[in-house]
Amino acid sequence: MSTFRRACFGARHLCTGLRSGLVGRDVVDLRDLLQKDIKSILWSALDLKSRGKGKDQIQISGTHVTLLMSRPEPFIQAAAGCAVSAVGSSLTTIVHESLRDMDQRSVEDLGRTLSATSDVILVQSEDHGFISKLATGATIPTVAWHSEKHSIVQALADTMTIYEHFNLLSPLTLSWVGPPKALFNSYLFIMPRMKINLRFCCNDSDSSCQTSPSMMNEGIKNAVTHKTEFHECQSPAETVYRTDIIVTTGHDIPSLCLRKKDVDEASLEYLLLHELPRGKSELSEELFRSKHSATWKSRENVTWITMAILINVLQDFRPSIRVPKWELE
Repeated sequence: MSTFRRACFGARHLCTGLRSGLVGRDVVDLRDLLQKDIKSILWSALDLKSRGKGKDQIQISGTHVTLLMSRPEPFIQAAAGCAVSAVGSSLTTIVHESLRDMDQRSVEDLGRTLSATSDVILVQSEDHGFISKLATGATIPTVAWHSEKHSIVQALADTMTIYEHFNLLSPLTLSWVGPPKALFNSYLFIMPRMKINLRFCCNDSDSSCQTSPSMMNEGIKNAVTHKTEFHECQSPAETVYRTDIIVTTGHDIPSLCLRKKDVDEASLEYLLLHELPRGKSELSEELFRSKHSATWKSRENVTWITMAILINVLQDFRPSIRVPKWELE
């Protein structure tokens, strides 16, 4: 067992939910990711990005990362490879569809087995429960990259992109237009903790909102706890009116299509993000390629966020850049 694995094992099994750092911890359940943890990841990612990918970059040489996937995902595989290489670690990628058919004991045993050969496990699975069980068996940090329930890494990358655009996070309003997805669920936890107001329009005019009640309840609770706004709108135009950030996702629902006349009523310097992949009718090509669109920048930031998570769960790290100003004083 490497020095990193011994350190992480001790931190993982001795820490409580109140510990101040991320060393040895999982990034699986967003209820356990506190505001200070989110700020730490974002601050670290901004610091790492300022260093570039050259000789000044922070290194965690001698470590090994396993990327475990239930299906091929080119972007996740590319971003993980880039992040791991940039910090001097090594990567093993395992793609196996049979993962979804494993029973609980086998999943936990797999987590313990991978712990013997890795320092961190990154996981993409359609079943978030699989990731939680894997983390239970593992003795090293486990990171839920994407599941049917959450898209944690992309949500953090979007938050980083928002900060880079506005040089603060609060007071801002983010508007989601489109059917609810894993990314939207992650927003329900991350955005209120960072004091960002949320609006959303998920309804097709002919059907009810598809958001799971459990996620909605968490969104309401988080908004109340952090004193932010959380509002369901009835149309895209209402949702984006005077908003700061517009986010959409691929779909084929005409009533949720964003048109230029809708976004013309957004804030002058609004930011536009798309989850990708694109669908047929959610957004015009003109809007997607407009000066307000930061989709590609956010995709690039996925690499920096991944690097920040890896470094923070493996070692105590304090960025060298000044602490960002998250809120308007």
